[in-house]
Amino acid sequence: MRGGDSGDCWYTIRFTLDVDLPVEQVLNHYRQAKIEDPDGQRGDYEVSAWALVDEPGGETTEDSAPGTLIIDLNGTLNGGLDPRCL
Repeated sequence: MRGGDSGDCWYTIRFTLDVDLPVEQVLNHYRQAKIEDPDGQRGDYEVSAWALVDEPGGETTEDSAPGTLIIDLNGTLNGGLDPRCL
């Protein structure tokens, strides 16, 4: 997903993971990774996670393994004259 104005773009890279690890451990992994964003910068993004819980009334804590996580990498880039960012 992309959007923007004044030549800047906001983007979200979203993907789903099936995990056996605690949420905080997964988030720490992606926060420490140096993933290159669309303008070539590394690590210039924020990471958040959404847990999918199948059980009615089920809860996920930072120490529990939720099974399925949706990971969002959110950032900005200078789009310059890129028409997708105008």
